[in-house]
This record gives sequence, C-alpha cells and structure tokens, in this order.
Amino acid sequence: HADSQRQLQHVSTEREQLLNMMADLRRQLTDLARSRDSVVLERDSVVLERDASAKKAKRYKQEKKTLSNEVMSLEVEMQMSLKMVQEVQEISANKEEEVEGLRNMLKEREDALVGLQSDFASKEEAWIESMERM
Repeated sequence: HADSQRQLQHVSTEREQLLNMMADLRRQLTDLARSRDSVVLERDSVVLERDASAKKAKRYKQEKKTLSNEVMSLEVEMQMSLKMVQEVQEISANKEEEVEGLRNMLKEREDALVGLQSDFASKEEAWIESMERM
C-alpha cells in the first residue's frame, strides 16, 4: 500500500510539473504570438512605406520629365525671342539709316530754301532799287 502511495505521490508531482510546464508553454506561445503580430505589423508598415516611396519616385520622375519639357519649350521660346530681337535690331538699324538719309535731304532742302530766300531777297532789293530810280 505504501508503494502505491509513493507512486501516487510521484505521479501527482509529475502531473503538477507537467501542468506548470504547460502554463509556461502557454505563456511562451502568447509571447511568441505577440512578437509575431508585432513583426507582421512592422513588415506591413515597411511594405506601405516602400509602396509610398515607389509612388513618390514615380511622381518625382514624372514631374522631372514635365519640368524638362517645360525647360525645352522655354529654351525654344528664348531662341525665337532672340531671333525676333535680332530682326528688330536689323530693322531698327535700317530705319535709322533711312531717317539719317531723310534728315540729310531735309537739311539740303532747307539750305536750298535759305539760298533761294537770300537770292529772292537780293533780287527783290535790286528790283525795289530799280523801281525807285524810275
């Protein structure tokens, strides 16, 4: 009877140890599940950041392409504007030459007019003198 009592005590102790081990394993399992959930959340966050970065990179690449196109358009407009400025400068130089020619012609006409007025005045004076002698 004492033998079975010892066996019962031994089995009871083993059972108690096994129950404690199971409780420890449950705690470890809970901790592992929490760690796994944490890692999954971190992984999902990294994936979302990667996707957002890829979208940003794509958007930046598109913006760079758009800006490059705008720069090229502005460069073409600048070239056209420079060409127009050169044409206007050439036209202005030609007009300046025309104006100078017209000024010279006007000066010649004014000089001729002054000469004619002087000639007329001397002829008029001579005529007046000849009329007075009569």
